[in-house]
Amino acid sequence: KPAAKKKVAKKKPAAKKKVAKKKPAAKKKVAKKKPAAKKKVAKKKPAAKKKVAKKKPAAKKKVAKKKPAAKKKVAKKKPAAKKKVAKKKPVSAKTKTSASPKKPAVKKNSPIKRSRESLSAVPSPDENTSGPDVREAPAVGSVAPDFTLPADNETEVTLSKLRGKNVVLYFYPKDDTPGCTVEACGFRDTHNDFEAAETVILGVSRDSVSKHQSFIDKFALPFRLLSDKEAKVISLYGSWGEKQMMGRKYMGILRTTVLIDKKGNVHKVYPKVATKSHPAEVLIDVRKMG
Repeated sequence: KPAAKKKVAKKKPAAKKKVAKKKPAAKKKVAKKKPAAKKKVAKKKPAAKKKVAKKKPAAKKKVAKKKPAAKKKVAKKKPAAKKKVAKKKPVSAKTKTSASPKKPAVKKNSPIKRSRESLSAVPSPDENTSGPDVREAPAVGSVAPDFTLPADNETEVTLSKLRGKNVVLYFYPKDDTPGCTVEACGFRDTHNDFEAAETVILGVSRDSVSKHQSFIDKFALPFRLLSDKEAKVISLYGSWGEKQMMGRKYMGILRTTVLIDKKGNVHKVYPKVATKSHPAEVLIDVRKMG
């Protein structure tokens, strides 16, 4: 017999477990955030536009038109004249041996130079040295010979118009020479004393008016210098005669002075004058006159 079929117990389906349904989680109440208050942003006022001063267009500089430079006239040089060369004569044997050696250079302030300077007052042979006649000086107590001579400032001086004042009339060889400068500066330095004694100083030489003016300007001489080119007044007062210097004799102005009083009479004659001490010597005599 067929094997009896085993009864297979049907498994009951497993009871479904009851799964507790999870309750949905309660939704958290989320506080709704209030929208943030919008910050009031102060509206910036638009910046005022800066007024920009319009620059005026720069005035155009007037450029002075340069005038075309005038063409320099070039003087045509004349061809130099050919110098005539004098033919030298052959020197003889005698002249060669007798030729003098060269003079040594003269040092400053040497006795030789001083002697040469003193000779500058000596007229050269080509100058007019004839002059007037040699006379004696007017006698003391006699009326001083009147004269009119041109002065340094282009005026004239007349002796008789100076009555009422003493007059120192000094004669000298030449402007701006060593001895004459010393004498003139001596009278310059004592001029105020002579003025206080009511005395006028007058210098006389054969120099021209222009040379007198240069001499006055150079040494600030405060008195008048008279020009006696023909030496007539010089002779009239005995100041023209023979002179000697360095062994050489010649005619010229003698350094003399005549002191004339307020009445116009000759008070004293100084025939030989020491240039340094002479002004002081005359001043002493003037003060004695009163």
